[in-house]
Amino acid sequence: MKFAEVHQPGTFNINNHFYPEALNKSLCPEVKSFLELGNERIAERYCYLHPEANYKRLCTLMSSKPSVFHWSGSDLLHVTDHSKQKQMILLETNSCPSGQKSMPTDSYADGNSGYHKFVRLTFLTAIKAAEQSNKMIENGHLAVIYDKNPMENRGYAAAMADIFDEATYSIEFHHSDLDPPVKFINQVMFVRDSSSNWISIRAAFRYITHTPWLCIPVQSKTIIINPIIACLAGGRNKNLADHAYQILNKENEPFGLRIRTPHTVRNVRKSDVQHLNESLGGHMVVKVPYSNAGQG
Repeated sequence: MKFAEVHQPGTFNINNHFYPEALNKSLCPEVKSFLELGNERIAERYCYLHPEANYKRLCTLMSSKPSVFHWSGSDLLHVTDHSKQKQMILLETNSCPSGQKSMPTDSYADGNSGYHKFVRLTFLTAIKAAEQSNKMIENGHLAVIYDKNPMENRGYAAAMADIFDEATYSIEFHHSDLDPPVKFINQVMFVRDSSSNWISIRAAFRYITHTPWLCIPVQSKTIIINPIIACLAGGRNKNLADHAYQILNKENEPFGLRIRTPHTVRNVRKSDVQHLNESLGGHMVVKVPYSNAGQG
C-alpha cells in the first residue's frame, strides 16, 4: 500500500534533488547569457539572423500565455539538410518535461534553486489565476503526483512547501496500481496519508507521464498543472500536435515565421507502414500517437 510523503517548509535539501555533477558545476557563459536575455532581446537576435521574420509578431507569440498548457518542454534536433543548411527541428512537445536535477544554477540558497524559480513561474502563477477567478476549492492541500523521477518530483514538493509556507504531499501513482493512493470524489482529488486518511487536494502538480488520462479525469475541481486536456490536445497526442503545428505555420506564414518539423504522415495504418517506408527511401521513424517517454 502506498502513502503520500509530507514535505514541510524549510526542508528542501539540494543534495536530495540534484545530481552531484550539477552541484559541482556552473552554467557555461553562453547558456547563462542566453537565459538572461529576455524575450525581446531573443526576438531581436532571431530577426537579425532571419530578416524575413516579423519582430512584433514574434514578440506577441513569445509573450502569449496558453490557457491550459502551463508547463512544457520540447525535443529538438540539430540537423543538416541536403543543401548542407543547418537548422533546428521540433520532434515533439512534452507535457511533463524534466531536467531540474541536472541543471546547475548560480545559487541554491534562500529558495533560489531552479525548482523554486520554476514553481513560482508556473504553479504559483496558475494558482493565483484560479483564485482570482474563484475556481479554487476551499480547505484543500497541495500535492505532487508522479509515476517516475522521484528525485525531481520530491524536489518540486519541497519547493512548493517553501513557497506556499505549508505542508505539501508527494506520492507515486500509476494507473495500474491495485490499491491506488490517489482517488477522485466528485472531481476532487484525494491522497492517502501515512495514517490511511484521505486528504483533499486543492491543487496538484502532475508528473504522470504514461497514459495519464487512464487515472486522472479530464474534468477536475482540483487545479491540476498540467491538466489532462493539455495531453490530449497535443502534449501527448502526436497526431493532434502535428495538426496544430501546421495550423500555426499557416497563420504565421505572412509574418515569416514557422515551426520546423519533420515531414509527418498522420493516421497511418499498420499494414501501410512498409509501403510508406519504401516510398520514403527506407528511412523513417514510426511513432505511436499516445505513447511517450521512450515507449512510443
